[in-house]
Amino acid sequence: MIMSPWFARQRQTESRYSTKLWAFSQINRLPETVGYNIAYALLAVVIARSQLDLGLEIESLIQISVAFSAAMLTKMQASVADVLHDYAVDKENPEKQQNATAVDELGYESAYTILIIELTAGLFLWMCVSLQTSSLLFAAGGALFAISGFVYSYPPRIKERGILNHLVTTGTDVGFVVLPLVILAGNPSVEYTAIALGVIFLYTFGYHILHQAADTYYDRQAGIRTFTQNVGVPLSILLSAICTVLAGIGAGVLHALGGTVAMFLVAGHYLWLYYRVKGTSEREQTDITAQRFNTAYVATFLNVAFALSLLI
Repeated sequence: MIMSPWFARQRQTESRYSTKLWAFSQINRLPETVGYNIAYALLAVVIARSQLDLGLEIESLIQISVAFSAAMLTKMQASVADVLHDYAVDKENPEKQQNATAVDELGYESAYTILIIELTAGLFLWMCVSLQTSSLLFAAGGALFAISGFVYSYPPRIKERGILNHLVTTGTDVGFVVLPLVILAGNPSVEYTAIALGVIFLYTFGYHILHQAADTYYDRQAGIRTFTQNVGVPLSILLSAICTVLAGIGAGVLHALGGTVAMFLVAGHYLWLYYRVKGTSEREQTDITAQRFNTAYVATFLNVAFALSLLI
């Protein structure tokens, strides 16, 4: 069967658009982040409504939707900034070569334009939430969120500031995604919210460290200094396991037994990974960790499991 020139051009156009869409998704890390961030939103609503009915007024739903969109756009611009800054590093990392390929597909200038648009749109939506709630805290927090996301990759380069890196990335997830949605969704007790957020902080801290451990060797080769280089991949994995176990204990305090089981299972996987990489070269440790750990799966699983166990 001979394809007509018009049909052939249509197929080429569709293929080009599909490739551009993939590249956009890749530099924003949407396949990796969308699932667990939606789960964060679910978790926030469950925490906020823990002592109330789960029903939300239309106004609250709108505010939550706008705040979640603002948080996602702010995180997306940070992802684009990181991909652009680490373009040369990602070229050499087998697990991250697709990031550099996506930049090549879009073009550096187009990718940077996407960053600016997302940053501007995110700040605008944070301001909208502030106007809706008559509180400038959301706008101020959104601005701080945006700044910390950008300087994660660019000077002062938080990514290379040791343990501060993970405190900041974890703090943005808990403090600028979950907490604002909890505030907008309801008025739970301070003690209950503090314990729940502490649990989320601990297991999120754990999987952020694992995420960096999967880049350790390639970051070192590129001259990027990181926390997991300083302590080593095995100890980084062990620290992640300890944090996740502590999170499981905290979930037990809230009688979220399903969450406790989920966190102990993940911690068990971390311990298995620790013994699996121990005694191997740093490159092998890095590659094995990257192959045996997926941030999207682990984060989504933990968030959903904790939310459902709190709900039950």
